[in-house]
Amino acid sequence: MKVLLFSRSYKDMAGGIEKKSLEIARGLAELGHQVEIISLDSPGDQAFYDWPESVGWHQVGIGNPMLKATAKQRYRRIIAIRRRLKLGVDVAIGFQVGAFALLRLSSIGLNVRVIAAERNAPTLFNYIRFGKLKKFFSNLILFFACKVAILFPEYERYYPFYLKSKLVVTPNWVSITSNDSGSKSVKSDNQILFVGRFSYQKNVDCLLNAAALMTSEFELVLVGSGDGLESARDTAKRLEITCTFISPTHNLEPLYRTSKLLCLPSRWEGFPNVAAEALAAGLPVVGFSECAGLPELVLDENSGELALGNGDPVSLAKALDLAIAREYSATNIVESVSKYTHEAFIQAWENACLNAIA
Repeated sequence: MKVLLFSRSYKDMAGGIEKKSLEIARGLAELGHQVEIISLDSPGDQAFYDWPESVGWHQVGIGNPMLKATAKQRYRRIIAIRRRLKLGVDVAIGFQVGAFALLRLSSIGLNVRVIAAERNAPTLFNYIRFGKLKKFFSNLILFFACKVAILFPEYERYYPFYLKSKLVVTPNWVSITSNDSGSKSVKSDNQILFVGRFSYQKNVDCLLNAAALMTSEFELVLVGSGDGLESARDTAKRLEITCTFISPTHNLEPLYRTSKLLCLPSRWEGFPNVAAEALAAGLPVVGFSECAGLPELVLDENSGELALGNGDPVSLAKALDLAIAREYSATNIVESVSKYTHEAFIQAWENACLNAIA
């Protein structure tokens, strides 16, 4: 089976989509399938993550992948992608609706099965402008997919009836890491860790406002970058909150070992990889109960705390205070994500591809 994966850009990106698509490519290649990746990057661009040697990378190099394309650029991209699809591809996977739509247009008239990989929960449309209209057109586009890959079975309820038969569940995987007491790192009783992009989705300002309302003593460590970083610094300064800002890093394990908990105040998620990684390290997670992706991973009071609602600093402050005061079983926390293995992850994707062909 020859598989082509398409995502917009792998250059200077720390996004979960790019990382997981590379893991899918590597895993399918190790099972004996021929796998290639195509992106809108320019020839010579370097990938943020380590590239699998067994996976080819074809860079379209038409326009800036991070900017809106002109009609001429879109047409040229379709022609370039179509050339690759003609080279014996059996299954093509587009990550996110925009990439899938471009891939599907490129495959018209070809004997190529196209899978739409949904990496966010559809609840994101509740938080963007013209969300209802965009949701309608998104579902209409997904109707032309052979299969629609979603991250949790619980997400099925967010899709209309005419897509139900196309849905396949392909959850991400997480590596279980050691968090034993024999480590040289000393765990803090009150260190709150945030990891992610400083963006509207991640809602870091809500965490900072919640921190200002907490009754417990705490240390706040924020890891990441993004357009909202300077705004977060200004908010922390205005609220007189002492924060440590750290640039993005591949190795988060030392921070997991020293922190009391991870807080992810997101408005929505897909499969929150950083939350799963923290849980796999025995670290409890705090977030909102109405943030899609967190209730599916976090067992309230057993592996973290879920604040009521979504986006309320008062509710989040209460959950953080409870989590700092509570003693959790690291063993139980790790066990809660033990089913998300790499083997199951790759098997789910291989099955999705084979089902699309069938």
